[in-house]
Amino acid sequence: MIVCPISYKLVPITISGTTLPMDMIQFDLSYFDIILGMNWLHTYRAKLNCEDLKVILRDEKGREACFHGQRAETLNFYYKSK
Repeated sequence: MIVCPISYKLVPITISGTTLPMDMIQFDLSYFDIILGMNWLHTYRAKLNCEDLKVILRDEKGREACFHGQRAETLNFYYKSK
């Protein structure tokens, strides 16, 4: 179990010059810098293009913000067993 005692409300996340507020929780996880939840992705109408490593988001005014990822030399897969 991961305990998350610290939270932050409406943290401004800026992608391609567009600010998209996010409620965040802090916990110790060494593999990731940030994890975006489905509710947040839905709020900003996320379009994921896995082949091109691209995420497109839209703010409340419909302005587009685009994030381009980088390919890792090795892939790490994580799963939780039942």
